[in-house]
Amino acid sequence: MKIGILTHHKVSSHGALLQMYGLQQVLQGLGHQVVILDYERNLDFIDETTRKRFSAGLSNLSYYLRSYLVENGPGMLLYQYKKQKVLGGFRGQHFTQIPYVNSQELDAVVVGADEVFSLENGVNFMMYGHGITSRHVLSYAPSFGQTDVDRIRRFGCERLISSGLEGFTALSVRDAGSQAVIRHLLGKEAPLVCDPALLWDFGRIEKQPQKEKYIVVYSYQSNFKEEARIAAIRAYAKKKGCRLWSVGVYYKWCDRRINCTPMEMLQIFANAEAVITDTFHGTISSYIARTPVAVFVRENNNVKLGYLLKQLGYEDRQVTAVEQLESVLAAPPHFEEADRRVASLRKAGMSYLTEALQLCEE
Repeated sequence: MKIGILTHHKVSSHGALLQMYGLQQVLQGLGHQVVILDYERNLDFIDETTRKRFSAGLSNLSYYLRSYLVENGPGMLLYQYKKQKVLGGFRGQHFTQIPYVNSQELDAVVVGADEVFSLENGVNFMMYGHGITSRHVLSYAPSFGQTDVDRIRRFGCERLISSGLEGFTALSVRDAGSQAVIRHLLGKEAPLVCDPALLWDFGRIEKQPQKEKYIVVYSYQSNFKEEARIAAIRAYAKKKGCRLWSVGVYYKWCDRRINCTPMEMLQIFANAEAVITDTFHGTISSYIARTPVAVFVRENNNVKLGYLLKQLGYEDRQVTAVEQLESVLAAPPHFEEADRRVASLRKAGMSYLTEALQLCEE
């Protein structure tokens, strides 16, 4: 079949591209032709400053000059330019795009993964199947993120979402919070499946010798700004004789700021002494790379990230106070137990996906 993937494909995020690559690889491995569906992201529900951060263009040039050049120096502006070039090159190399309005050309559309059902930024109605003209629409591991039933009601989107999801040929979600929302909206139980970055086996990444020992800091530009957290991370790195590398983000307080593709990122993670993150895919990438990780769970991602830590058996990798950082990283990682859990997750995910695609073929 010819299948389209509908996900957050334009975001400046290594994790988003990693999960999209994983899902494409799985579908192609099942013998299908895969394209990525292009769309314009809606940003109705966010403040003006955040909207400008998400919307590159001449109209927001003053914002970027102030935020990047004035506040962080010319290095930040150059870093972001290079980052867009590197990630854009990765998209161009690995993915083929068509507009989602041309989905009538496709046998099926897979919505997911990532927070494609979320209303945190705005209403992306196509994610719920509206405007998709392919005969079959199914989901694989989407998430509502922090969007719960109360927020859906407050934004007046209950009927919009439920009417779209009712038409899906098959429906799965990534976390228990999203499962609860589906249960309320549709009165049905959506199976829980793992993120595509776990579903696809990236293989064993061998650790390569390095000129210096380093610790990876992986987050978003708007995070890891608290002075106490920065001081704790720097103190820990100094104690361990390690440099700090910020990957995919420009942190002036780190020793090096690395631009790389998602695949190069996995190798950088594998070569590191440790990874410090507060993101979903930063946690998954540390598992793929088999590198000890410390995970700061944020208020605006605790639903999906908390559930991921339970899936991997990584509850003891969570840092709730900066004073815990050293003890968390000192604890031995349980990679073998995580491997057993991931093997089970992959089996369930592949079972759901193959059965859903068989429904489309029939």
